[in-house]
Amino acid sequence: MKRCSKCGIEKAESEFHKNRAHKDGLASQCKECRKISNKLYRDKHSEKISQNRKKYYKNNCEFAKEYSRQYYTQNKDVVLSKQRRYYYENIEHKKDYREQNKETISYKHKKWIVTHKEYLSCIEKERWADDKEKEKMKIKSKKWHDTNKEYVHIKRREYYLLNNK
Repeated sequence: MKRCSKCGIEKAESEFHKNRAHKDGLASQCKECRKISNKLYRDKHSEKISQNRKKYYKNNCEFAKEYSRQYYTQNKDVVLSKQRRYYYENIEHKKDYREQNKETISYKHKKWIVTHKEYLSCIEKERWADDKEKEKMKIKSKKWHDTNKEYVHIKRREYYLLNNK
């Protein structure tokens, strides 16, 4: 039995974390008190912790990415099940968010497309290089043109008027 330095309650040794620096090899605070102390610290210094994490990631991004890849390959089924569970638990929240922030999402999407034009053009070239994809794209394009004939006509007319002055 050992007495916690924080709460003063005498508890079993299993209720304390290990700490080689102490004579008895156990931490001075019990696990429960340490948990509370850690939470208070995180709440009080959340901004500092966030900045330190970002700084670490920036300095060690290759290591972090490699670690992530390895973890994913070793624990693929666990990671996918957690993702699935999170998706289904938050599906209503996502729908609500999308409805409330349509304009913001649209703006960010358009901004992303503008800043990643080169990347998108590379993907398009790769798609058109593959014969199966080429056929799918042609069918999809034709279908879109058929359903949007008026829009296509207006845009072609605008283009013609702009370029033939």
